[in-house]
Amino acid sequence: MNTSKTIILIDDDKKFSFGLVAVLRRAGYQVHPAYNGEDGLALIYADKPDLIISDIMMPPPNGIQLREELVKNPQYRHIPFLFVTARTAQTEKEPGLESGVDGYITKPFDVNELLGRIQTVLRNVETTHRSDPHGANLVENHF
Repeated sequence: MNTSKTIILIDDDKKFSFGLVAVLRRAGYQVHPAYNGEDGLALIYADKPDLIISDIMMPPPNGIQLREELVKNPQYRHIPFLFVTARTAQTEKEPGLESGVDGYITKPFDVNELLGRIQTVLRNVETTHRSDPHGANLVENHF
């Protein structure tokens, strides 16, 4: 179980979010949903999570703007960040990938793929912190 890991899920599609929150909670994660970028940022600042999962296209700030805002702040820039989005064209993916996210999964997706990606990203962060507990050499991108 992953009960010590907190995920903030930011997506304006409430039906999608409700389903994904249920899946993530069954997998043992503590999940806090937000339905727009502004509420997502407030949750992130209030409860520095272990992982952020965000849609790209949503009410401001959109996912890319949200990521850019977090990268400006040393306290939040190293929180692992995954995009889960319907944007599938390579030209649409590039801004997200260039923002230094830890993963980009397109909707629809296999839930096991997402859970595997989450485990990999969190494991990479734990390994990095064990080798450098002060985070001086954290890698922005875990691809």
